[in-house]
Amino acid sequence: MAPRDPRGPLVASEVLIELERFEEALASAEDAIALGPDLPDGYRQRAAALVALGRSAEAEADLRRALEIAPERVDSLEDLARLLVAGRRTGEARDVLERLLALEPEHEAAAEMLSGLPD
Repeated sequence: MAPRDPRGPLVASEVLIELERFEEALASAEDAIALGPDLPDGYRQRAAALVALGRSAEAEADLRRALEIAPERVDSLEDLARLLVAGRRTGEARDVLERLLALEPEHEAAAEMLSGLPD
């Protein structure tokens, strides 16, 4: 990969998250965003690191940015829904899950999350 290719820092961030080295994962995700600010994956990776660090509000902003760039990314919608459910924001979570299921009706995790939300 070329030195200016965001894929390297993205992969590094994923590996670092798996190793529970969240600060380093955050730095790698930020490198990926600097190299590819119009790519949703850097924002998703940074959000994952931020969630692990207990910084949910920042993670939510990154997931929303990822969805601004790529509104039909099911993985970003699922991540946002999980964050909203964890924050007990069920109305917003319901909206996101319904949007996700409209794009991918057979998405089992989304259907399960939606069915588990209180009415």
